[in-house]
Amino acid sequence: KKCRREHLVRQLDRVRLSGQLSPRLFRKLPPRVCVALKSIVDVEFLWAGHIFLGFSKCGRYVLSYTSSSGDDFSFYLYHLYWWEFNVHSKLRLVRQVRLFQGEEIYSDLYLTVCEWPGDSDMVIVFGFNTRSAPGLQVSAMLMSDENHRD
Repeated sequence: KKCRREHLVRQLDRVRLSGQLSPRLFRKLPPRVCVALKSIVDVEFLWAGHIFLGFSKCGRYVLSYTSSSGDDFSFYLYHLYWWEFNVHSKLRLVRQVRLFQGEEIYSDLYLTVCEWPGDSDMVIVFGFNTRSAPGLQVSAMLMSDENHRD
């Protein structure tokens, strides 16, 4: 009985730490599910400064963003990109959105991208700068337009 009790305590501790009762399916990802970014992204997009964030919750899209200077180099422009993922081919750009529309941003921002908990089509992007006056930029948008919905 003592062994079973320890096992239960270990299970409860795992739930507390990971949020799941069952152990991880893999300790390390199998090579067949690992794909190098350079094998699915054209080098031109890497040179253009895309920061790849990872997969959407549904796993269908890879998200990236870019930061660039305005025409007069006095402010920054941010764009968020949705790429359709297929493990056997290059990413295909399906959507691009300018973030923080109408705002003039004068310093680099740290971006956080979240999916709305109750609506997996809604994406919220927070931008903040720790070096200048406190301020927070927020953009909310749909994950995809009508042409790319599941």
